[in-house]
Amino acid sequence: MKKELFLFTSSFPYGTGETFIENEILYYSNYFDKVTIIPLQAGKNVRQKQRIIGEYKVLEPIIPEDSFNYKFLLHGLLRSKVETISFFRKTFFKYKCYRSVIRLKKQLIAFLIANLVLSSQEIQRILQRCDKNSIFYFYWGVGASYILPFIKEYQATKIVRFHGGDLYDNLPDIGFIPFREEIFRSLDCAVFISQNGQNYIKNKYPQIKFTSFVSYLGTYNRGTASKSKDGVLRIVSCSYVIPLKRVTLILQSLQLIQGIKIEWTHIGAGRGFAELEDLVRNNTNGDLTINLLGHISNKEVYNYYIIYPVDVFINVSTTEGLPVSIMEAISFNIPVIATNVGGTSEIVNDKTGILLPENPTVKEVSEAILRINSLQLSPFEYWESHFDAHKNYDNFLNTIVNV
Repeated sequence: MKKELFLFTSSFPYGTGETFIENEILYYSNYFDKVTIIPLQAGKNVRQKQRIIGEYKVLEPIIPEDSFNYKFLLHGLLRSKVETISFFRKTFFKYKCYRSVIRLKKQLIAFLIANLVLSSQEIQRILQRCDKNSIFYFYWGVGASYILPFIKEYQATKIVRFHGGDLYDNLPDIGFIPFREEIFRSLDCAVFISQNGQNYIKNKYPQIKFTSFVSYLGTYNRGTASKSKDGVLRIVSCSYVIPLKRVTLILQSLQLIQGIKIEWTHIGAGRGFAELEDLVRNNTNGDLTINLLGHISNKEVYNYYIIYPVDVFINVSTTEGLPVSIMEAISFNIPVIATNVGGTSEIVNDKTGILLPENPTVKEVSEAILRINSLQLSPFEYWESHFDAHKNYDNFLNTIVNV
């Protein structure tokens, strides 16, 4: 008998985020009779479903606003229950939230999210009818998964996939993650997108016994990128323009290189995009051409790799899980330069590119850019053996239906 899947997302299929879920959902119908997608929050253009997701049922976002505002605060407080208030009080002291404003804020947001999700009529109906053939699959270890300590008694199998920002609480950009131990004690299976992530949690919580496995995300073979033949070194980066992605470090490193024609294209937007545009306008390196494409769809990214020559892909984030953007790059046989953070070392190695230190200098990044084309690399072969979506998602789904 096939099982029923309830997929809890951040906003997918609304808005423009979580694009990598698009690859995974193509396999759900092979394993589940019914699939219901439950987005926590509204992305932009909430009424417009941005992506085609098949015949799956999609609920309205539990939090209809695009951001956590005063309405969210008020609604979350009004929907408090005795059990959530008691839990908040207990964890408030356990995690010493009184010592840090940031810690208190995160704990309060987690409490409010749990209240809103648990009080949703749709969620209550789902909880009442779920059984041993139901799977609650939380795509992130934060957000909707904050309800896990409150639904332990329900028969549904509870699975959480952990990435990077919802996992590594030892980083200054992330720090405290609420309800951490309680979530691991409440789930049936933890799925990590990297071996590094699984090792981190097992070392941090050796006292908690839970089922877990590593399941890499995956991408598709959509073709091969061509190399430049006119003496120009063409570099692509693809990420949000936010501090932890350190996009300005790429710019600084490229400005240091003299005497070589370089064309850098950045794909992605974010709150730092306007500042990046200002820096680009002030570029004084006559050998450096810069294209800022802003946000474009996944399909447009793939088309770019096919239509235009790409010699190098670069990612200098301060933290990562295991970057899908790098999976996509090596699937097009594009060499990669990336920082050794999170699980990145599981994809960037002597077969695929150059692994930089966790906090590289401008000089170290520029030296890697100059050196990478002299290396004998085989990115596509490594992608084929490790990150092929067909293999990875079939293995993943086959495993979770048997947890």
